[in-house]
Amino acid sequence: MSFYAEGSTYRNQLHYALKTALVREAAKRGKNLAWIEAERKVMLTLVNQERQKHGRDPVTLEDVERVERSAVGHSDYAHKFALYCAELAEEAL
Repeated sequence: MSFYAEGSTYRNQLHYALKTALVREAAKRGKNLAWIEAERKVMLTLVNQERQKHGRDPVTLEDVERVERSAVGHSDYAHKFALYCAELAEEAL
């Protein structure tokens, strides 16, 4: 059972799913110098899959990069990046 399972909002569930995917991708970093591009692409794919489910136009990699840069420097980087991506998934662009 996830932390957000019962009584959670759509955004909480989406945020949890995105953060889980991001943490899974981050575990692959190792010596991969292109890790940030890989993480951004994972988030782009997931955000756009969610947007498509709700009939929204896709976001661009630049949109994901913009929200990722907002998360940089935070001690809870993965939490913030996933939250900002959840917001991107919900926005009507």
